[in-house]
Amino acid sequence: LIEDVRKNYPDLILRFSGEDAFRTSEDDLFRVYDQIAPFVDRFGTPDTVGVATPATVVRRLDLLRQHYPQVEFEGHFHDDRGFSLVNALEAVKNGMRYIQTTLLGVGDRSGITSITALLYNLYIDKYYDHLEGYSLRGSYPINVMFASKMKKLVPSKEPVSLTNRTHTAGVHQQAMLNHGSTYEPFPLDQFGVTESEMLLGPLSGWNMIYYFLKEIKYYNLDEGTAREIAAVFKERIYDYKSGTSPTTALIDIAEKEFGLSRLAIPEQFKGNILQRMDEESKSGASAGATAEGDPEARRNTAVTIK
Repeated sequence: LIEDVRKNYPDLILRFSGEDAFRTSEDDLFRVYDQIAPFVDRFGTPDTVGVATPATVVRRLDLLRQHYPQVEFEGHFHDDRGFSLVNALEAVKNGMRYIQTTLLGVGDRSGITSITALLYNLYIDKYYDHLEGYSLRGSYPINVMFASKMKKLVPSKEPVSLTNRTHTAGVHQQAMLNHGSTYEPFPLDQFGVTESEMLLGPLSGWNMIYYFLKEIKYYNLDEGTAREIAAVFKERIYDYKSGTSPTTALIDIAEKEFGLSRLAIPEQFKGNILQRMDEESKSGASAGATAEGDPEARRNTAVTIK
């Protein structure tokens, strides 16, 4: 069948995947792939049950590339052992050009590699050439939207989120007020975790409103209150005068109708912030633009919370 498809459709990109490619013995895998290699452009190498480790990924990919130098490889890594992200990273860094991903890593059992987690780590490790064509600033908004559709929050294990940057320990909170980089490795503004990227409006889910009020504006509220505020916000947003921003309207509702108060930031620490929210952070929506600077250096360009 594959030979006939190649003969009749020479320009068609063909991929063949061997199920359970990391538990299958190398001899069995090669016995199948040897027959198919002349007719395909790409071999899929799925870690179907999530047994692979970074070391086994590197070893098997090296063997496959030696055997089939003319064929590209595609990875599919399950997270049964918690290695889907690191396995994908090792595969990319060792020459694999294609990785199957999903939003938030949703998939069978414990899921597969999260696309935004993979892009984030490639960016941090300065593999900028792998990021061309991606609008990195869309990462966080799409994570929130997808989580909202699934009726849950963005999981804390997802790097591109605010839920994994919520500090509850008193010592941590005080240190964060002193300097935002104390307990946070890299800023997330390039991935849409900024006030300017929070698109509030009548279609905003309660998740987005919860994130905005609690994690960006530092209001004290729980999920139940966020749901109530969201319902009022959606009902009232059209009644506000022209020129009133959704942000202003939401804060007005939160403070005046629900009596929410903000976390007080000591005057001497107001110049420090967890994320950039200045005008410069809005420029350059493409990966090519975001990859120009070193993320380490960007920490020192924080601005005051307004």
